[in-house]
Amino acid sequence: MSEEVGAADAPENVKNWANAVYARSGVSDALLQLQDRIGADVCLVLWCCWAGERFKLIPEPVMRLALDRTAHWNADATRSLREARRAMKLFLATDDYQGVHGLREKVKALELEAEYVELGVLGQIAERFLTAAEDIAGSDGAASRARKNLALYAGLAGLSKAEDFSTGLLHNVIDNIFGGR
Repeated sequence: MSEEVGAADAPENVKNWANAVYARSGVSDALLQLQDRIGADVCLVLWCCWAGERFKLIPEPVMRLALDRTAHWNADATRSLREARRAMKLFLATDDYQGVHGLREKVKALELEAEYVELGVLGQIAERFLTAAEDIAGSDGAASRARKNLALYAGLAGLSKAEDFSTGLLHNVIDNIFGGR
């Protein structure tokens, strides 16, 4: 993960990085808690952390642009697919719905593809508007920038007003991704 990222590589790189990070122990659980408890967009959370490793802090206008560019896609495409997939889970235990498992797996694959589309959009935003960080990706500065990026995202997206919001949820994601740095 410490390789230098060229601007033209940003859309593909954020997807690869997100896949690698999501597979780490504890990360998916932390991200799904954010998603399910306070309505966080997992792609934006991952983007904030990825950007923390590679770029200077995300400026507020760029974060607003990211929120604007992804809000409808996440709500109308990704979330709709997720809700359909979760609804199908109820039918897995019954013999009346033959083939539901295969259909649910197809919807799951489409949901993941929808997330990749969103990550690609976010990678393009990074490519156009963010400035490379001067320190190395694995440094303490990366975790600090990611934490600040997440705080900005939570504030602008209104997540910090959610009933179940706590900064501990954000810190849990940072700790799992950056190893407690």
